[in-house]
Amino acid sequence: MKKSLIAFFDKLSNTGVDKEEDFQIYKRVMLSNYFAMTIIVATSIFTLLYIARGNPLPVALAGLGCIGFLIFLLNHFNFTGFSRFVISIAPGLALLALNINIKLNTPEVIESFHYTSIRLLIAVTVLLPLTVFSTKEIWKMAIAALVLGCVALGVDPICEYFGVGSEQLGIVSIYKKSAVDDVTVVFIVIISSYTFLTRLNTQFQRMNNELLVEAKKQNETLNTREVELKQTLEEVEIARKEEAKRNWATKGLAELNTLLRSTDDPEKMYQALLKGVVKYLDVNQGGLYICEEKEGKTQIELKSCYAYNRQKFIEKVIMPGEGLIGQSYLEGKPVYLKKIPKEYVSITSGLGKATPKNVLIMPLKMRDKVEGIIEIASFKELEKHEINFLESVGEDIASTIGAAKINAKTKHLLDQSRLMSDELMEKEHEMRQNVEELRATQEAMARKEQEYLERIALLEQGQSTTEAR
Repeated sequence: MKKSLIAFFDKLSNTGVDKEEDFQIYKRVMLSNYFAMTIIVATSIFTLLYIARGNPLPVALAGLGCIGFLIFLLNHFNFTGFSRFVISIAPGLALLALNINIKLNTPEVIESFHYTSIRLLIAVTVLLPLTVFSTKEIWKMAIAALVLGCVALGVDPICEYFGVGSEQLGIVSIYKKSAVDDVTVVFIVIISSYTFLTRLNTQFQRMNNELLVEAKKQNETLNTREVELKQTLEEVEIARKEEAKRNWATKGLAELNTLLRSTDDPEKMYQALLKGVVKYLDVNQGGLYICEEKEGKTQIELKSCYAYNRQKFIEKVIMPGEGLIGQSYLEGKPVYLKKIPKEYVSITSGLGKATPKNVLIMPLKMRDKVEGIIEIASFKELEKHEINFLESVGEDIASTIGAAKINAKTKHLLDQSRLMSDELMEKEHEMRQNVEELRATQEAMARKEQEYLERIALLEQGQSTTEAR
């Protein structure tokens, strides 16, 4: 309840206030709202007193209360200058109206002070224009003060107009002339004081404006320096992040190069390489495909698959142009997907299966020849420097894959050559044995032939002897 009441009065005090205006103006508009609230409260209290006493309610008092509401209405519709003019002269006019009302209704109780004190009271209200108007509204202030001065000095003619003048009521006052003199002195003192205060205020205002201009310049300088400092800090932060990214890429390249040289076994090297890439990029799953030539045709074989710290053993062969892997092989360009079809790939963990949010397919090229392809699947979005890192190390990986292929082919050729050499040596050994056996056979045949010749010679000799006998 208390907070609601405070909020209500705060809203009333800010009626018609535009804080974009000059400080002196909108503060005086707020002051006019305070005066209006004061008038409404005061007239309400006096109205209750009049009712309690059984006296008729003076029209001037009711009119003064209506003026309080009029001030809020004028301020609400932004007639703030006119509302302050009304609030500055209304109390003085209301005092005069109340005084005349008393003289009209109860002339028997009227005394001389009713003609002298009213002048002083109205003269005092001349302070209101000096309060509700700023020095920039000198003409409005002067007109309101002039109206109140004329009312204070013209009390007697006004009373006589309504038939309640001091002579008309038979009241003789020795203070009448002195009261007029006192009011005149009051006006002179007030105007002199106002003139002095106005000049003093003007000097302070000038000094204040100079200080404000200087402060504004200093503020602009500080704002400029602040902007420059922020820009410098942003540039430093950007440079720091770029340096961190370069260091991250350099470190990753060194680690992967170490993995590439860690073993001569291609299968073990593929597994270690993929595991290193998946962990360094902090992704969820990866696959390494190697391009192979078999029977004169190129095919893309899945050599290693790694996910959630586990090595997977999956056999998969893709032909060029088949799916995204095959298309990436033909075009030699990376493919980065942010919207993954549910049936494309799933990441399996102990909690079940889930479709990744991002898939990167990076061809591994050496001299524009695709030696292999890495496929990365992740729940997080890969940053540009991570993609650039994988693309930059792709040539080193492709070079290692190419060398591994050449080494494997060379080893295969060496094994075939060694096998053929062993076969040739075995055949040579067999031929040597066959030659020796043939030589032995020839020597045996030669011996047998010699024996046959000797036998023939003996037979011929024996036959010759027989014939000679």
